Amino acid sequence: MSQDQGTKLEGLMVSVQGHVANIDSTFENVAERMNAAEGHLARISENTGTTASHLSEIKTTLEKIVRDGVRMR
Repeated sequence: MSQDQGTKLEGLMVSVQGHVANIDSTFENVAERMNAAEGHLARISENTGTTASHLSEIKTTLEKIVRDGVRMR
């Protein structure tokens, strides 16, 4: 191996090392975002779960309004 070839290989290794470090930091960032997203989804599920039990009643009321019209008491 010549000096020139060794220098080129050294440059390639340094470049690969930089890319691996960048991939590692990007992976950590994705993991943090996924954890945050999981928390958001849990809150969405919690908040919509309480209203989902009333959907049948709302549907029945809307069907009655469409069928009979709006009546003032």
